[in-house]
Amino acid sequence: MQKVRWVLLLTMAAASSLAASTVLEMTPAELVSGASTILTGVAARQDTYTVNGTVWTFTRYDVDEVLKGTPTSEYTIAQYGGSRGNIRYTAAGLANLQIGEKYLLILDNTP
Repeated sequence: MQKVRWVLLLTMAAASSLAASTVLEMTPAELVSGASTILTGVAARQDTYTVNGTVWTFTRYDVDEVLKGTPTSEYTIAQYGGSRGNIRYTAAGLANLQIGEKYLLILDNTP
């Protein structure tokens, strides 16, 4: 049986929303209820770009199963941070996603 990594990812509409954050303790039922998309998939590709002076890493998933939301065969998420040249940008609490690993993604696409 293949190991599945559980990840909660909250996408953000703009870099300015990273100025401060609040972590809410949620039950699994609350996570599922509040998610717009839940899927399982394998991280297939990562690309890092600078967007308006902020570094973002885009990870594309080959989707195995959509448990909630619109069916799709691939899904891309953006996360703050990544490596550009000799510099690595990180933020505490963000998942370190690995190519080839299978994940359960619980996603909230609202800003």
